[in-house]
Amino acid sequence: MRDLTKECETVWAAVSLEAKRNAAIKLINGSHAKKETKMRYLRMIPLMKGHQVDKFAANFMMSGEGLKV
Repeated sequence: MRDLTKECETVWAAVSLEAKRNAAIKLINGSHAKKETKMRYLRMIPLMKGHQVDKFAANFMMSGEGLKV
């Protein structure tokens, strides 16, 4: 099982939008999500605003996408 807490905290702590997006990309790539799921989320990140990236990171962590099945 992969704990994504540190990656989420990095997203939340980032000040600039670009830093938040980069941290979210690392969060997604570090998860055990399926390749198709990762690609879909990676396409969504550049379109999000800062508060949306924060919310996405929390939802991604809590949804279990980072868990190895």
